[in-house]
Amino acid sequence: MPVYTAEANNGFPGYTGGGVEEGVQRAEEFATGGTGNVYLTVQNILYAALGFLAITALIVIIIAGITLLVGGHSEEQRTKAKNILIYAFLGLLMVFFATAIVRYVMNRIFL
Repeated sequence: MPVYTAEANNGFPGYTGGGVEEGVQRAEEFATGGTGNVYLTVQNILYAALGFLAITALIVIIIAGITLLVGGHSEEQRTKAKNILIYAFLGLLMVFFATAIVRYVMNRIFL
């Protein structure tokens, strides 16, 4: 295995050995996030994104509920809070359906 040092590489630290096999292995580890499996990497990314969206929807629901309670007698505030609640619940429902669709598609493609 060749080993290049800073002196042999014109003063730049660089290649320190390994060969093509090690390079391919490192590229695969980098591309798959260390899991060694593209399926798991894609699945983890999609589930993380869907989880983030679900948490965001829950936070919006809480904020809309507080707005509805604190809105007092203002009909405009109550209507606005109700609309936010409706859209947040619809968004949460879409996240749950998206999770089911992702699971179904990933199982069909990769298994």
